[in-house]
Amino acid sequence: MIQKPFHMNMEWHSSDDKNFSHELTIKIPPGQLSTGRAYSYFMPTYSIKDGDKWLYQDEIEENEAIKAEVAKTRDDLKWIVSMPIPLSLTPYRISCGVLNIDCFGPEIEENNLHHELTELIKDIAAAASLIGVMQRSTGFLNGHMKIAEPPPKELPENLKKFAESGSAFDPSNVAPPSEAFVQLLSEIDGFEVFGETTPRNVSAFLKSQLTLSA
Repeated sequence: MIQKPFHMNMEWHSSDDKNFSHELTIKIPPGQLSTGRAYSYFMPTYSIKDGDKWLYQDEIEENEAIKAEVAKTRDDLKWIVSMPIPLSLTPYRISCGVLNIDCFGPEIEENNLHHELTELIKDIAAAASLIGVMQRSTGFLNGHMKIAEPPPKELPENLKKFAESGSAFDPSNVAPPSEAFVQLLSEIDGFEVFGETTPRNVSAFLKSQLTLSA
């Protein structure tokens, strides 16, 4: 999702779900829900839907505008991972968008989510970092950028997970992705060079590109 003047919304070319084009009209304010928090605080977030209720359901119910936007999502959406797309890591952590990964189908218990994402989260972070590197070179996202804000000191009980700062969930670390991710990356036209390197080298390359002065 890309930051526009007052909200975040999806670009047609950045969505892999063209069968639900109405979702392209979803608008999320910065600092709200998983997407807005990831963007404003440069902090990967995730949330699970229990039945028809999200973990931040109180926040949704209290804001009619947000409630209307959430209603545009697919009924079988079960959880969301929102990874900030970094434009810069130092001296300022700057986001230029959010990479959302949606899960559809069977429900997953909240206490198993971290286990399920242990490896996946590293690949999502690497993908977001690569998008950030491409943005620095081409500006293809056509959105705004934002220096990270410190997260609120007090968060509702059901949002405390968003304040976690474990290294695996910190995009500033650009942890090495999986070998499978690097292999798939090397099969994309223009990225064949990644087939001759290691996950650790991919991590080092992405981090070096995002710490250069703009």
